[in-house]
Amino acid sequence: KKGLITIGIREDKIKVVYNGVDIFKFREAKIKDLRGQYSCPPKAVLIGYIGQINLKKGITDFIEAAGHILQKDPNCRFFIFGKVPLGGNGLPKDVADLINARHLENYVIFSGWEEEIETIYKALDIVVVPSRHEDPAPNVDIEAMASGVPVVATQVGGSPELIEDQVTGFLVPKQNVKELSDRILQLVQ
Repeated sequence: KKGLITIGIREDKIKVVYNGVDIFKFREAKIKDLRGQYSCPPKAVLIGYIGQINLKKGITDFIEAAGHILQKDPNCRFFIFGKVPLGGNGLPKDVADLINARHLENYVIFSGWEEEIETIYKALDIVVVPSRHEDPAPNVDIEAMASGVPVVATQVGGSPELIEDQVTGFLVPKQNVKELSDRILQLVQ
């Protein structure tokens, strides 16, 4: 809506229709055994990023936040579920290099894309949506909430319309790794 208004379309001519999800599918999904599959400690807090693997989606902010959080709680594990750029079969080199440079390879797990994504949401304790761009209405926000999983997202695009800050999740400024880390830690604790 904001984008259409900026190009001159009258507000009274615009109707916003939000994305929908099959709530039953997410609420009643089976839980994928991530702890067993990836040998996570039994009491580990599982924190997930679900989406495209690129800078505008904030993947590097997620990884940087993981480093900060692990300094205070080494029991956390960070999962990346996403599609890689066309032609790729693993994490892009810059993302993999960042994980290695921060010595996070034992704590940040790239799992690729999962077709039955609802089973992943049910396995996670926290979902992070660190977008850096005006993401119109991230399905990840909606799907995580439908699964009963708390969301930490950035204050961009449609997230502020979908998440009520400190009620249904947390909203933080984009590219603010410290606040992103603080909100995730608040949920971890």
